[in-house]
Amino acid sequence: MKTKNKITLVGIVDRDPIVRKTSGTDKMGEEKEVVNFTLYTVEHWITRDRTKVTKKEYHRVCVFVPWIVNFIKKNVRAGDALYIEGSVHTRLWKGSQDEKRSVTEVVLQSNSSSLLKLEHVGQQQKIEHDSEEDDDIIDF
Repeated sequence: MKTKNKITLVGIVDRDPIVRKTSGTDKMGEEKEVVNFTLYTVEHWITRDRTKVTKKEYHRVCVFVPWIVNFIKKNVRAGDALYIEGSVHTRLWKGSQDEKRSVTEVVLQSNSSSLLKLEHVGQQQKIEHDSEEDDDIIDF
């Protein structure tokens, strides 16, 4: 049986992304960059006794794909809504007290990874037409 490690998230960027240089270089000899940020998702539901419940889940995201890194550096800030596709990776290491540590992250590192910046609900997009008399604003 074939398996696939793929995750899709639609969430909100918690804090401004952090850009770091890696130890490697790309084909042009320039230092590679990686972007890290936290994306959160929110679920809402009502229990049988009509209590409203909200659950906020935080997801660590690590981006290695150069053109996605460049897009994030220029266009993504805290509070932005994103659609991302990547894979789930768990890193293991020993801490300073020789204790086992681990972190699970959503990683965008291949051409099959993607990221879209979404508009928040209630924002409007203006569709421009060739005719000057049609200036309708359409809500999506």
